[in-house]
Amino acid sequence: MGDKLHTPQDLEKAFLEWNKLIYSYIYLRVQNKETAEDLAQEVFMNAWRSKETFNNKKASLKSWLFVIATNEIRDYLNKLANKKTTNLEGIEEKIGDSKEKIEDKIERDEKLEIINQKINLLGEKYKTIIILRYQQDLSVKEISEILNIEYSATKVALHRAIHRLQELCEEK
Repeated sequence: MGDKLHTPQDLEKAFLEWNKLIYSYIYLRVQNKETAEDLAQEVFMNAWRSKETFNNKKASLKSWLFVIATNEIRDYLNKLANKKTTNLEGIEEKIGDSKEKIEDKIERDEKLEIINQKINLLGEKYKTIIILRYQQDLSVKEISEILNIEYSATKVALHRAIHRLQELCEEK
Protein backbone atom coordinates (compact mmCIF):
# COMPACT_ATOMS: atom_id res chain seq x y z
CA MET A 1 0.00 0.00 0.00
CA GLY A 2 1.29 3.43 -0.84
CA ASP A 3 1.85 5.86 1.95
CA LYS A 4 -0.69 8.41 0.84
CA LEU A 5 -4.07 9.59 1.97
CA HIS A 6 -5.43 11.84 -0.76
CA THR A 7 -8.67 10.17 -1.86
CA PRO A 8 -11.48 8.23 -0.20
CA GLN A 9 -10.04 5.15 -1.94
CA ASP A 10 -6.72 5.75 -0.16
CA LEU A 11 -8.59 5.90 3.14
CA GLU A 12 -10.43 2.68 2.32
CA LYS A 13 -7.15 0.95 1.45
CA ALA A 14 -5.57 2.18 4.69
CA PHE A 15 -8.60 1.01 6.65
CA LEU A 16 -8.57 -2.44 5.05
CA GLU A 17 -4.84 -2.84 5.63
CA TRP A 18 -4.44 -1.38 9.13
CA ASN A 19 -7.81 -1.46 10.93
CA LYS A 20 -7.34 -4.87 12.56
CA LEU A 21 -3.89 -3.92 13.81
CA ILE A 22 -5.07 -0.53 15.09
CA TYR A 23 -8.13 -2.13 16.72
CA SER A 24 -6.08 -4.81 18.50
CA TYR A 25 -3.59 -2.21 19.77
CA ILE A 26 -6.43 -0.11 21.14
CA TYR A 27 -8.23 -3.15 22.58
CA LEU A 28 -5.11 -4.22 24.46
CA ARG A 29 -5.01 -0.81 26.09
CA VAL A 30 -8.70 -0.21 26.83
CA GLN A 31 -9.84 -3.82 27.39
CA ASN A 32 -13.30 -3.18 25.95
CA LYS A 33 -14.46 -4.37 22.53
CA GLU A 34 -16.99 -1.62 21.84
CA THR A 35 -14.69 1.15 23.04
CA ALA A 36 -11.84 -0.24 20.92
CA GLU A 37 -14.10 -0.36 17.87
CA ASP A 38 -15.22 3.23 18.45
CA LEU A 39 -11.69 4.50 19.00
CA ALA A 40 -10.35 2.61 15.96
CA GLN A 41 -13.06 4.19 13.83
CA GLU A 42 -12.17 7.57 15.29
CA VAL A 43 -8.51 7.03 14.32
CA PHE A 44 -9.42 6.73 10.65
CA MET A 45 -11.89 9.61 10.82
CA ASN A 46 -9.21 11.81 12.41
CA ALA A 47 -6.67 10.67 9.84
CA TRP A 48 -9.04 11.70 7.05
CA ARG A 49 -9.83 15.04 8.69
CA SER A 50 -6.14 15.85 9.12
CA LYS A 51 -4.79 14.19 5.98
CA GLU A 52 -3.08 17.43 4.95
CA THR A 53 -0.75 17.14 7.94
CA PHE A 54 0.49 13.67 6.96
CA ASN A 55 4.03 13.76 5.62
CA ASN A 56 5.19 10.42 4.23
CA LYS A 57 8.77 11.68 4.29
CA LYS A 58 8.67 11.91 8.11
CA ALA A 59 6.78 8.71 8.92
CA SER A 60 4.94 5.84 7.28
CA LEU A 61 1.17 5.91 7.11
CA LYS A 62 1.12 2.97 9.51
CA SER A 63 3.21 4.87 12.06
CA TRP A 64 1.08 7.98 11.65
CA LEU A 65 -2.09 5.97 12.28
CA PHE A 66 -0.50 4.52 15.43
CA VAL A 67 0.33 8.04 16.61
CA ILE A 68 -3.31 9.00 16.15
CA ALA A 69 -4.39 5.78 17.93
CA THR A 70 -2.03 6.49 20.83
CA ASN A 71 -3.51 9.98 21.16
CA GLU A 72 -7.06 8.58 21.05
CA ILE A 73 -6.18 6.06 23.77
CA ARG A 74 -4.56 8.75 25.91
CA ASP A 75 -7.62 11.00 25.57
CA TYR A 76 -9.97 8.14 26.41
CA LEU A 77 -7.94 7.02 29.43
CA ASN A 78 -7.70 10.58 30.69
CA LYS A 79 -11.49 10.79 30.56
CA LEU A 80 -11.76 7.63 32.60
CA ALA A 81 -9.28 8.99 35.13
CA ASN A 82 -8.78 6.29 37.75
CA LYS A 83 -11.65 3.99 36.90
CA LYS A 84 -10.50 0.39 36.79
CA THR A 85 -12.58 -2.22 35.02
CA THR A 86 -12.09 -5.90 34.51
CA ASN A 87 -13.15 -7.28 31.19
CA LEU A 88 -13.24 -10.97 30.37
CA GLU A 89 -14.47 -10.45 26.81
CA GLY A 90 -12.52 -12.40 24.28
CA ILE A 91 -12.25 -15.55 26.40
CA GLU A 92 -13.72 -17.43 23.43
CA GLU A 93 -10.79 -16.26 21.30
CA LYS A 94 -8.31 -17.40 23.92
CA ILE A 95 -9.91 -20.83 24.18
CA GLY A 96 -10.01 -21.26 20.39
CA ASP A 97 -8.52 -24.54 19.17
CA SER A 98 -10.34 -27.54 20.65
CA LYS A 99 -7.31 -29.84 20.19
CA GLU A 100 -5.59 -28.39 23.25
CA LYS A 101 -6.59 -29.74 26.61
CA ILE A 102 -8.81 -27.36 28.54
CA GLU A 103 -6.40 -27.47 31.49
CA ASP A 104 -3.57 -26.27 29.26
CA LYS A 105 -5.74 -23.46 27.94
CA ILE A 106 -6.76 -22.38 31.41
CA GLU A 107 -3.14 -22.44 32.58
CA ARG A 108 -2.01 -20.46 29.52
CA ASP A 109 -4.86 -17.97 30.00
CA GLU A 110 -3.95 -17.54 33.66
CA LYS A 111 -0.34 -16.85 32.69
CA LEU A 112 -1.45 -14.37 30.02
CA GLU A 113 -3.74 -12.68 32.54
CA ILE A 114 -0.87 -12.37 35.03
CA ILE A 115 1.42 -10.94 32.35
CA ASN A 116 -1.27 -8.46 31.28
CA GLN A 117 -1.80 -7.46 34.91
CA LYS A 118 1.94 -6.91 35.29
CA ILE A 119 2.05 -4.89 32.03
CA ASN A 120 -0.73 -2.70 33.43
CA LEU A 121 1.48 -1.97 36.47
CA LEU A 122 4.11 -0.40 34.21
CA GLY A 123 4.13 3.32 33.60
CA GLU A 124 2.33 4.53 30.48
CA LYS A 125 5.51 4.87 28.41
CA TYR A 126 6.80 1.38 29.23
CA LYS A 127 3.33 -0.14 28.85
CA THR A 128 2.93 1.42 25.40
CA ILE A 129 6.37 0.31 24.26
CA ILE A 130 5.83 -3.30 25.41
CA ILE A 131 2.43 -3.49 23.71
CA LEU A 132 3.67 -1.96 20.46
CA ARG A 133 6.75 -4.18 20.34
CA TYR A 134 5.47 -7.55 21.49
CA GLN A 135 1.73 -7.52 21.01
CA GLN A 136 1.67 -5.43 17.83
CA ASP A 137 5.04 -6.70 16.54
CA LEU A 138 6.25 -3.24 15.52
CA SER A 139 9.91 -2.48 14.98
CA VAL A 140 11.86 -0.22 17.32
CA LYS A 141 12.05 2.30 14.48
CA GLU A 142 8.26 2.31 14.08
CA ILE A 143 7.81 2.68 17.83
CA SER A 144 10.21 5.62 17.92
CA GLU A 145 8.20 7.29 15.14
CA ILE A 146 4.88 6.64 16.90
CA LEU A 147 6.09 7.95 20.25
CA ASN A 148 8.16 10.71 18.66
CA ILE A 149 11.34 9.81 20.53
CA GLU A 150 14.83 9.06 19.29
CA TYR A 151 15.59 5.53 18.10
CA SER A 152 18.32 5.03 20.71
CA ALA A 153 16.05 6.34 23.49
CA THR A 154 13.36 3.92 22.32
CA LYS A 155 15.82 1.00 22.50
CA VAL A 156 16.82 2.00 26.02
CA ALA A 157 13.21 2.43 27.11
CA LEU A 158 12.33 -0.98 25.64
CA HIS A 159 15.20 -2.59 27.51
CA ARG A 160 14.16 -0.90 30.76
CA ALA A 161 10.50 -1.83 30.22
CA ILE A 162 11.44 -5.49 29.70
CA HIS A 163 13.65 -5.44 32.79
CA ARG A 164 10.90 -3.85 34.89
CA LEU A 165 8.32 -6.33 33.58
CA GLN A 166 10.65 -9.22 34.47
CA GLU A 167 10.98 -7.83 37.99
CA LEU A 168 7.21 -7.52 38.31
CA CYS A 169 6.69 -11.07 37.05
CA GLU A 170 9.18 -12.42 39.60
CA GLU A 171 7.24 -10.82 42.44
CA LYS A 172 4.52 -12.98 43.91
